[in-house]
Amino acid sequence: MRSDQLFTLDSVATPADTRRALETVDKLAELHEAHKKMFATFVTAAMQQLTAALQQLTP
Repeated sequence: MRSDQLFTLDSVATPADTRRALETVDKLAELHEAHKKMFATFVTAAMQQLTAALQQLTP
């Protein structure tokens, strides 16, 4: 999918095309939310591991 072509005059020329473009936007919003949750989980886990590793270092 090319986001630069999502809402061009050609991509929304008919009601069906407009509906398809809006469905694509909805799907992108879902994927964005899933990515944010995954990234937050990853960062939290990485920080916990980094903290644990730093605590094991000698001063």
